[in-house]
Amino acid sequence: MVIFRSIEGINAAIVGIVWASGIVMFKATMEIEMTTLVVAGLTFSILYFTKIPAPFVVIGWLLLGWATHL
Repeated sequence: MVIFRSIEGINAAIVGIVWASGIVMFKATMEIEMTTLVVAGLTFSILYFTKIPAPFVVIGWLLLGWATHL
């Protein structure tokens, strides 16, 4: 039971670090473009409503970005 509780604390700390890094990166750009909001909304929807693993979603966005900048 002690190990389970410590893993919960580690998980909470990692989630906090991920949120903080996202906020820092967002503040660095200080721009909210429509494309950014669409990508964020679509990513959330794909991850929430389907069973597609997150790495495949990331790879899909990378390939789409690469294909549009050729």
